[in-house]
Formats: sequence, C-alpha cells, structure tokens
Amino acid sequence: MNPYSKNWREKRKKKCLDCSVLVHGTSTRCSKCSAVYYRKGVIPVSAFKKGYVKSEESKKKFSLAMRGKKMPKWTEEHRRNMSLAISGEKNYGWKGENITYRTLHNWVSKWLGKPNTCKHCGTTKAKRFDWANISGEYKRNLEDWIRLCRSCHMIMDKGK
Repeated sequence: MNPYSKNWREKRKKKCLDCSVLVHGTSTRCSKCSAVYYRKGVIPVSAFKKGYVKSEESKKKFSLAMRGKKMPKWTEEHRRNMSLAISGEKNYGWKGENITYRTLHNWVSKWLGKPNTCKHCGTTKAKRFDWANISGEYKRNLEDWIRLCRSCHMIMDKGK
C-alpha cells in the first residue's frame, strides 16, 4: 500500500470475520468478537500462546506422569553458578574501565562488602565507613582500595 495515495487508510480497513464491522490494522476480528471467540473455547488462550492444543487424553497422561513429583528447586550452588556465568566481563552491560565514580564504588562494595572498621585508626564506632582509593587512579583493581572511616577518608583525600 502506498501511504501517499489519497485513500490508503481506507484500503487498510477490513471487515470482521464474524460481524462485518470495519477492523483496522492486521486484526481479523473486532474486539467484541475476538473476546467471545476465545471465551467460547474455540481456541483456548493458552493454546494460542503455546502454539498447539493439548487433547484431554494427553492432559490426563501428563497428570498421571507428574503425580507425586515436585518440580525441582534451584539449589544455592546452582543459583551462584548461574549468577557468576553472567557477571563481570561476561555481562552484556560491562563497560570495562569506562565507568563513573559512583558505579566504581558500587562495584567495589559488591566485591569487598560493606566496610565496618577503619584500617587507619581502627575504630568501629564511626557513623559511616567508606571504600577509599589508595592510588587515586580509580581503576577496577580491588587491591587498590582501603576501608576508612569518614574522618580518616577526608584527611587522606586532602593529603593527595
């Protein structure tokens, strides 16, 4: 259909298969008739989604075969392995060294955990602990990070 022709919208209109009302686009039935069509059970919605209709005989066979069995649950080890399979450089969203300051700190917290003691003064009672970058280069090197309380972190950053 040429969209530049005068009546291209009229050419796209079709009649409903059941009630002959004008239908736009690729539909073959109007909204009322399609709802009735699926409600009647002519084609069940589940079969529409899966691509085929299960017969009553096959449903009974499957029910008997599954009786007394439980669907398997993922173990913690299996979940961990699935997570590791798409983490780091294998992930589609991996940006390498081209990341922001906040993203890098989130990455460090993910791999090194939440700091709870200061490596400099040894306090555990501070309100806030940070991961501080030692070299100031902000690269993805976990050995280049140290746990500091906020006051020690500010002192260290002023000294650079």
